[in-house]
Amino acid sequence: MKYFLQLVAESLIEHVGTDLSRTVVIFPNKRACLFLNDYLMESAPNQSFWLPRYMTISEFFCSLTKTQIADPIDTVCRIYNHYVQLTKEADPKTAQHPSLDFFYSWGERLLSDFDDVDKNMGNAEEIFRDLKDYKEIESDDFLTEEQKEQLSRFLGDFAIHEPSVIRERFLRLWRVLLPLYRDLRKELADEGLAYEGQLYRDVVEAMQQGKIHLPPDIDRVAFVGFNVLDKVEHTLFNLLKDQNKALFYWDYDSHYIDSQETIKNEAGVFLCKNLIDFPNALENKDDFNNFLADRQEGGGRSIRFVEADSESIQAQYATQWLGVRAGNFDRNHARRTAIVLCNETLLQPVLHALPAGLEVNVTKGYPMGHTPAFASLCKEMDRILDEQNKIPTEESLAQTLARLQEYVQQEASTVTNEAEQWLRELYAEAYFTAYTTLSRFSRLVAAGRLDVHHNTLFRLVRQVLHSQSVPFHGEPAVGLQVMGVLETRCLDFDNVLMLSVNEGNIPQRATDASFIPFLIRQHYGLTTYVHKTSVFAYYFYRLLQRAKRVELTYNVSTSGTSRGEMSRFMRTMLIDGRLGDSITRFRLSSTPRPIHFTPDEDVRPSLFADLRKRKFSPTSLTTYINCHRSFYYKYVLGLKAPQTVDPLITRNDFGNVFHKAAQLLYQDHIGKDGKPITPSALLSFLNGKPDVTLQTVVREAFKKEEVEHKAVIELAEMRYLRHLLKFESTTPATPDFQIDSFVLSKAEKTVDITLDVPCDDTGKKIPITVKGTIDRLDKIWCGNGEERWRVIDYKTGGNHHDVSDFDVLFSGDTKESLSYPFQTFVYSLIVHEKLNKGLEYPIVPALYFITRMGSPTFTPYLTIGKKPVSDFRDYVDDFKKRLVNLLAEIIDPYNKFERTEYLSDHCKYCDFKALCGVKEKKY
Repeated sequence: MKYFLQLVAESLIEHVGTDLSRTVVIFPNKRACLFLNDYLMESAPNQSFWLPRYMTISEFFCSLTKTQIADPIDTVCRIYNHYVQLTKEADPKTAQHPSLDFFYSWGERLLSDFDDVDKNMGNAEEIFRDLKDYKEIESDDFLTEEQKEQLSRFLGDFAIHEPSVIRERFLRLWRVLLPLYRDLRKELADEGLAYEGQLYRDVVEAMQQGKIHLPPDIDRVAFVGFNVLDKVEHTLFNLLKDQNKALFYWDYDSHYIDSQETIKNEAGVFLCKNLIDFPNALENKDDFNNFLADRQEGGGRSIRFVEADSESIQAQYATQWLGVRAGNFDRNHARRTAIVLCNETLLQPVLHALPAGLEVNVTKGYPMGHTPAFASLCKEMDRILDEQNKIPTEESLAQTLARLQEYVQQEASTVTNEAEQWLRELYAEAYFTAYTTLSRFSRLVAAGRLDVHHNTLFRLVRQVLHSQSVPFHGEPAVGLQVMGVLETRCLDFDNVLMLSVNEGNIPQRATDASFIPFLIRQHYGLTTYVHKTSVFAYYFYRLLQRAKRVELTYNVSTSGTSRGEMSRFMRTMLIDGRLGDSITRFRLSSTPRPIHFTPDEDVRPSLFADLRKRKFSPTSLTTYINCHRSFYYKYVLGLKAPQTVDPLITRNDFGNVFHKAAQLLYQDHIGKDGKPITPSALLSFLNGKPDVTLQTVVREAFKKEEVEHKAVIELAEMRYLRHLLKFESTTPATPDFQIDSFVLSKAEKTVDITLDVPCDDTGKKIPITVKGTIDRLDKIWCGNGEERWRVIDYKTGGNHHDVSDFDVLFSGDTKESLSYPFQTFVYSLIVHEKLNKGLEYPIVPALYFITRMGSPTFTPYLTIGKKPVSDFRDYVDDFKKRLVNLLAEIIDPYNKFERTEYLSDHCKYCDFKALCGVKEKKY
């Protein structure tokens, strides 16, 4: 297969020849030009060559006019001045004006809105017309929650739950947008300036009127690697196509263009239209059928998904990947290998982790706010303010800015040569960025458009610098390529490692950072977050379509704001049947050194004093039974393992929703007001027309458990409820009793029992509490008129295991976990001690494994030594005695918490196996 730019090079020579001096090649960005140069020379070896001129789309528009792009900082200051003037005119008595530094971020958003209107050639008079003309605004949800939050901050505090207040405040702002848009455009145009969208629109409209033409030294324009087109770009393409002066090179794959699914792959949304409007100069469709080719497991092209416990471990993995997974990696092949960062904060950890001496080209900006230059400058501004507070000075803004520039120069000269090359470059570029930004503010002060207090000036400088990126300058065609997602456009690599491919990183979280409501944006064809998601989908698939070896890592940790989810694009690949078994899975885990697990003598008294005050859950007790050391790590030291999140729902959340739904169904509907529940009533609920549907009950359970509702999970929960209802409506008689009816007594009830436990170091007995939540306690009436308690524990996963005897139950000496029957016996003991006194009903423990209820051999009732436990009272004294001894062992201050002998299931899935030295190879 040939790379995209290789195909473009061959096509350019075919269409134009080796003299490309009168051809301009337009890229989405300029990083691809050196790669194309190499391919051009490879396509015509030993021939003289005139290379084309390369431009970005912005440079091309600017080359067609004498108008200059205005400085964005200057433009926002102009917007602020116009805003203040317009609001004064509209309501001179009550108008309140925020300070410039407070206004600045909103001014950036207003500029972005104006830019979008112009790039999509929107009719500003119609878009910004009186909102009363928009029928959609009559609804209370015409603004997104984010827009309401923005307005709350920008326009003053108001209750966002009061639609009339929101609408009133929003209308005040909206009424000045059209004059603000007009005044800004006119002021800039009068000075020969324009913001980017304004310049694009003016150029295209002038070309439509015949006032602007291509320069005479340009015969042909080639547009390479574009995807979504703004209206101005689409119009420009049309004008040049009609003049027969344009070539269009679209990069795509049939995998997402020719999808036969009802819902098209979002990656191809814009390409499908572009290919119709502007036919591809590359006509061989076989060149665009690469994504699925040769992806068989074990073949030459592979895709692997890699889970990681943290962001940092992904950065460390890059070196291992280069040495093992990226085949043929050496200096000659380095340019065919890319590490792509979906999270920009990984840049510095990745560069630190790469082998010393490795030639690396970084084509990604680094956040200015994370550099020493930013921190140093902020510290100096704080010092100046503190100095002015103590000794008032008359220093002007211009003098202060000049002093700050001198300070930055001095700081830049202190950068040590002992640092790594990339770090010296980063520091130098950061100080240069700080210096030039201060120069821009100096020009604004000199022009009289920035007249503020020093503290306002410093807040502005902080804001502007913090939002900037520090560029790296390198040789894009040499060395290992480290880049962001946007920098990969037009480029193909054999080996691709994408880091932090998480939902929220790619695609980035959907936002409406705009004062134009979504409905209006959608109606007038302006950019929406839906567009942005489709763009990211295209970047993702385009990068992978020709790669031979692909690894996508993602962070499964839920720390901070991360939800630990793989990107939706990865999930789509997993369910795409056309990929077959080509995707393999792998997990990266940190392996800390084993820690000292025996309590030190000096901490034993306080440690065990705290332990004796705790309330033990059945889960904590089964943890101890399975492995004493695991209990020590979790419940004594309080260590917590990183949480992982299933792409759809966690196992705990799924179980919680089911438990709540079962409770609501039996307690509030079928068995409402203590009505006895019979098998026939359950069967009638399934087959008849019940007053409430399972869907309604499940949705209420989602709400009460505060779990995000998802349709596919709703269907699964309803299916589980049907299993439960069907089982209980047809439950066969047991050898000891037959159920005629039952009444739900308690559901999801927290219960406890206090036991007197001997303490060896004092010779006394101390009260220890065991506490837990019973899923369901009901009273059953049997065929012979007998009443019994039934203690039920629901399980939405797992398997039933027989208990041979109590020795095994309390020792954990088995390969299978007996946690479930142990917990149910604990609840049965509590019921006997707390609820059954004076009644003396038989107690029946039961485990409802929902997924196994369809089996004709399934029984929920527990056995000990193959004998059904039809009355737990027969075992209660023995169980209670052993439970007290277990608690005494746990709180014994001389307990060393030794590791249990190796048990496959316990150790394999233990959160702390790395701490005690269990090796993965044992599994």
